[in-house]
Amino acid sequence: MKLKPPELKEVAAWLAKADGDARMADAAMGMDDPLWDQACFHFQQAVEKSLKGLLVHLGDEVPRTHDLVFLVEKICEAHPDFGRLLESASELSQYAVAARYPGFLGGETSSDAKEARIYALEIIDAVKQVLQVDPS
Repeated sequence: MKLKPPELKEVAAWLAKADGDARMADAAMGMDDPLWDQACFHFQQAVEKSLKGLLVHLGDEVPRTHDLVFLVEKICEAHPDFGRLLESASELSQYAVAARYPGFLGGETSSDAKEARIYALEIIDAVKQVLQVDPS
């Protein structure tokens, strides 16, 4: 499916924001005193924005939600193979709000952030495959 220019521009904008969040997450992990909670939050945000970009591509409205499972389920209507990403989406969804406030998750660790990164890259790569975007 060839994207029309306005659609391409909007999808590209969502992917650019997603890339910025993924880069911010990596930066938070690489600090001298790493910010694990911020890394987890920004990986969740990167996935949320990439999924919303894919929904724009599919002609759907962008829902106002942080629930990655909901977004993946919507995409499954057009791409049933995205069902394999539901567990990863579920794991990342917890970081949408809870990681931003004290006391909700009990303090994210290096292990949490590394796992969040794996889940995020899995989903973002799947989005890029559908959009036929270079995964690098």
